[in-house]
Amino acid sequence: MNPFPNDIFTEPEDVDPDGLANLGPLRRLAGVWEGRKGVDVNPKADGPEQRQYVERIVMRPIDP
Repeated sequence: MNPFPNDIFTEPEDVDPDGLANLGPLRRLAGVWEGRKGVDVNPKADGPEQRQYVERIVMRPIDP
């Protein structure tokens, strides 16, 4: 029995609506992550230039 549909547009019918439950160990990564400790150091003639920055990443599960 072939588990794949005949075309790419056919969606499975027995899909669990709780997408987070199906992520397994990746479930802990879902959400919004922010880091406020970023420092960018650039060499300059007068000495290194430092700039602080904020990183933000949003990881949302894509349900079938």
